[in-house]
Formats: sequence, structure tokens, C-alpha cells
Amino acid sequence: RKYQAQKVAEERRKISDQRKNIAQELFETEKSYFKGLQYLIKEYQLPLTENALRSSRPFITNEDIDAIFYEIEV
Repeated sequence: RKYQAQKVAEERRKISDQRKNIAQELFETEKSYFKGLQYLIKEYQLPLTENALRSSRPFITNEDIDAIFYEIEV
């Protein structure tokens, strides 16, 4: 019986460790995705938007910017 209880406890620890690893991986993935979005906005979306608003001859139009950065809000 003692051996069986140890085996159950070990299996529970394994499952708990797997869940923790999965949660950690999800967190790291989301953090990386968020950093990538921040970079995209800062380095591309904002400068292109400013150029489109201030220039008489912008690189691309606001409509094109909206299409490229669809669903990405600042």
C-alpha cells in the first residue's frame, strides 16, 4: 500500500510539474508576442502614420496603413 501511495503521489507531482511548465511556456510566448507587437508599433506603425499625416507625399496612405496593421491599435 505504501508503494502504491508513493506511486500516486509521484504521478500527481509529474502532472503538477507538466501544468506548471505549460503555464510558464504560455506566459513566455505571450510576453514575446507582446514585445513583438510593441516593436512593430513603435518602429513601423507610428512612423508611417506620422509620415502619412504630416507629409504632402507620404510613403503610403492611411488606408494602406490601416490594412497592413489591421486590428493593431495604439
